[in-house]
Amino acid sequence: MKFSKILSGLILFTAASLSYAENYSDLAKPFFKYTEKGEYRKAVNSVLESGKPWISEQSIKEIGTQFESLKEMLGTYYGYEKILELNIKNRMVLEQYLARFERQPIIVEFIYYKPNDNWRVNNFLWTDELDDYMQEHAKFSIFSERYTKPLVDKLDKYTEKNNSNK
Repeated sequence: MKFSKILSGLILFTAASLSYAENYSDLAKPFFKYTEKGEYRKAVNSVLESGKPWISEQSIKEIGTQFESLKEMLGTYYGYEKILELNIKNRMVLEQYLARFERQPIIVEFIYYKPNDNWRVNNFLWTDELDDYMQEHAKFSIFSERYTKPLVDKLDKYTEKNNSNK
């Protein structure tokens, strides 16, 4: 499903500094809490508000309006589930969530960065193009299994052989 030129693909926001916390997972909780209450603009504001030095008030309003339009297009919000977490040296973390709506889900992604003692949201986006997401994942899965399975099988045989010789 394509919502509009603005919403098709990715809605993206990057700032040098946004919300801060000692635990990066705490940064996504207010976003989903407000979304659950149907307060979509507040959900976006919870992510973008402290980025005001780097993002204009007008941009925050526009992104809030775009996210709020999901309410009419997707119907009732049912909840969210974490589907992916990638961590680089406990300094940068990507979390993806599947946000479930009546009509179809969307993927919400947060990238957190910890330059010193506290985590901050460094990047925030959502996409409705799950067909593309799933097709890319399927390609990776096929490629991964085709080339890694023979290597794993050889390693297993080697390990079994060496363990039986002891």
